[in-house]
Amino acid sequence: WFESSTAHQLKQCIGAAAEHVGGLRSSTADAATMPRPPVRPVSQRLSMQQDWRRRVGAARILIVGDVMLDRYWFGTVERISPEAPVPVARVQREQDRLGGAANTALNVTSLGAQATLLSVVGSDEPGRRLQQLLAESPIRSALHEDVNLRTTLKLRVIARQQQLLRMDFETAPDHELLAVQGARYAAELPEHDAVLFSDYGKGGLAH
Repeated sequence: WFESSTAHQLKQCIGAAAEHVGGLRSSTADAATMPRPPVRPVSQRLSMQQDWRRRVGAARILIVGDVMLDRYWFGTVERISPEAPVPVARVQREQDRLGGAANTALNVTSLGAQATLLSVVGSDEPGRRLQQLLAESPIRSALHEDVNLRTTLKLRVIARQQQLLRMDFETAPDHELLAVQGARYAAELPEHDAVLFSDYGKGGLAH
């Protein structure tokens, strides 16, 4: 669910955290000038993989940024509306997914690391749905709920494997709310080995 460049950055960040946890030191030599490494026995490679998974599993990553709910309506289109020259989508299935920084946190856990998500949501249906999805995931949630904030929601209408429409619902958090999050960030920081900032331009990292 994320582009290869993002995946590479995630692996770099988690790899750095794993090295911090395990006390590893990577070489800075130019890869082009280094001799080809010897082919290791299968048992040794398996042992190295197990050791890597153990180190990554101990890495604690703090994800800070803009969370959102990705909502999908899947349906069919069989006619054009008589009210305007637009297709009429008959919705047959709905799906909600973790979006924005929440999706980044989910990707971190899929690589085996521990993830804490620090962000803000509103006291609304999308915010409650986000918190429900997080509770069902391995992500540790550090969300702050604010009655004056509208949770960012991206609604996509899809028919015949094609996206027909996307509607965005959002408001930017105010400075007072971000100041509260700044204090929470300072408290969470010592408990983690690395920080991932996930900026979607929604205001969560503006303070």
